[in-house]
Amino acid sequence: MFHPSCHPEITAQLTEWWRMVELCLPGHTQCGAATFCPTGWKTLEKEWDEWVEEIYLPTLACDLSFCYTLCALNEIGDYLNSDVMCGCMLEGAVGERSIAVGRRTLIDYLPPRGAKMLGQYRRMALNDTQRGHMVLVLLMRGFIFHLPVLEISIALLLAESVLGARSIGVTLPAEQLMDMIRRVREPTFKALAVEIAAV
Repeated sequence: MFHPSCHPEITAQLTEWWRMVELCLPGHTQCGAATFCPTGWKTLEKEWDEWVEEIYLPTLACDLSFCYTLCALNEIGDYLNSDVMCGCMLEGAVGERSIAVGRRTLIDYLPPRGAKMLGQYRRMALNDTQRGHMVLVLLMRGFIFHLPVLEISIALLLAESVLGARSIGVTLPAEQLMDMIRRVREPTFKALAVEIAAV
């Protein structure tokens, strides 16, 4: 996951956040990189910043706020449409990895009891291999476990960074990982706050 920090509070915070990843994306141990796929250790930080600007903020962060509302309204039809739109925006290898990681959890793990909307999503995905993008699977599971959308955004960032680093054989130091998350957290919270206020 990450190398522990000499500052216990950093390790404790990341460990607490990682529990959200385990709730929202239990298939993470069998997954490669999702939409963040760095090419090497030396360029990882630069590629992370590029991913934030090109993929996370314009696509994934917007999906979080809008689709969280759809979960609250139990709008499975519009949620499925959002899955299709996500596939249109995440082209090529990025979209393929997003589907692969999302479906690992969506298909392999049965929904918790009473999670009817997730059950519907899973049934649709069983019949359509292009359904089940990671951000939407993670989001719906987070909603089921009563996580606020801002915490789900942290789980997504943490999962993307750890899975991406792991795909090139790197375990990030806790301090570096925390810095990567913190750099994105403020613009994410601002973006989500605007979207939530508009609903």
